[in-house]
Amino acid sequence: MSAINFEKLTSAAKTWDPVLRTLPFYTINDTASRMRLNIVNVPNGEHIIKNKRRKAGIIAPYSPGLTLGQSKELMKFLEASLKPEIVFAEVPDNVTNYDDMFIVSNQGNAVDNKSKKHPLEYLILRDIVTSYGEDIAFNLFTAQRDETVLSPATSFNGFNYKLSTLKAATEVSLANKNLVNTGAFGTGTVEAPVDDYQKLVDWLRQANRFLAQGEVILYASEFVMYNVRKSYKDRVKAHTDPTFDDTVTLLRDDANIRGLQVISEPEYGTGSQLILIKPGLLDIGIRNASDGQFVSVRNIEKDPNEVQFWIQSAVDTRIQDIHPKVFMTNDQINTVENLAGDY
Repeated sequence: MSAINFEKLTSAAKTWDPVLRTLPFYTINDTASRMRLNIVNVPNGEHIIKNKRRKAGIIAPYSPGLTLGQSKELMKFLEASLKPEIVFAEVPDNVTNYDDMFIVSNQGNAVDNKSKKHPLEYLILRDIVTSYGEDIAFNLFTAQRDETVLSPATSFNGFNYKLSTLKAATEVSLANKNLVNTGAFGTGTVEAPVDDYQKLVDWLRQANRFLAQGEVILYASEFVMYNVRKSYKDRVKAHTDPTFDDTVTLLRDDANIRGLQVISEPEYGTGSQLILIKPGLLDIGIRNASDGQFVSVRNIEKDPNEVQFWIQSAVDTRIQDIHPKVFMTNDQINTVENLAGDY
């Protein structure tokens, strides 16, 4: 099978335009920049952050004859691990698939069967790296590793899997005050309207006051923000038509979080999941991302015309800290629309 599908192309008696036109695409760096995520290179093994917890309530009234020297705990440490696991992509091909074609990316030159060099090698290498980046980007939150299923969605553990694990271990819980329930957004009807704007304000107002001070990021899907804005528009429709920015400005005031920034990117998925977090606490762990042999072209078969394009790296995600002073989430989990690739 050919790596390139030429089913809809005919080159006989036609002149190729020297410009190769490509559709827009996302990269991991672009996603990380827009979503305020860290990219951490983990050369080998595991990268661990130790979060220090400081205990208060240590003072007491002094009186003569008081028994002193009682043991008191002052601090403890919690670990957050980043351990990238191997992911790969393989594209097999055969040089002779292109014997009778004039390839635009090879400047109109026919296949050279003496060199056995793939005529579309550069194009395939570039597209493998591009698709690799998009496969990671659109699964950063929703992926769950499963080595029995070969899919981008099962290649590594995303942020939502890490969050679900923390919930199952009650590290993220109502009792710890880093979980505050909201239920789903967008459930209102004409007969039974729901004020999603007020629902979000009420949720934000339950954030720890340390979390609410300074800059703080709210991850919320376009679905949530559409319903929040719709509810607010219903309130003020008699005299104004608020924009998205107007709505966020009012959220800052009504929730008393002046440094609130809202991120609603497609990589976050769709649904009613909310994450309120201090900037810089979400990590993407990558291994070998800058390696010169990131993508290799190999002849692994006895037939020298058989070529294998191979990419291998390792990926993981990490929530650095989930203390309510820096983190709060709700009881919902998003799903993702896979926008990677063009077909």
